[in-house]
Amino acid sequence: MQIDRQTRMIAKLAEFREASSEVETAMADLQSIIPPREKLFSFPQNVERLATGAGATADVNFIGKESPATEDEAGSNTFTVTGKGNFDDTLELISALEKRREFFVSLDSINMTRLEGQFNTVINGLVFFYD
Repeated sequence: MQIDRQTRMIAKLAEFREASSEVETAMADLQSIIPPREKLFSFPQNVERLATGAGATADVNFIGKESPATEDEAGSNTFTVTGKGNFDDTLELISALEKRREFFVSLDSINMTRLEGQFNTVINGLVFFYD
């Protein structure tokens, strides 16, 4: 009976070790997608370059409170992009922002107002990071 119990414990230990290596691999993959917190300092300039490339203008500000990263989930910071451009350029900026690989973002709201052939746009969202 004792040998049977020890055998089960050794098997469980082997499973835990295997799962641990899978978790480490998953964390490495996650960290390759979500940037470290320090990289957020370049986020506003990055979005402004995207806007310029799309033919629009953009001003980026972090707003609200930062949610710190935990062992279970990435941290996040809220941001607002205030932009201006024609309709196609504004859509190109939004698309580029969603597809950006340097930063992992979630766009919460997009408000576009037409004014004299241009669109004033306000984008609210979250940018994620890990510590």
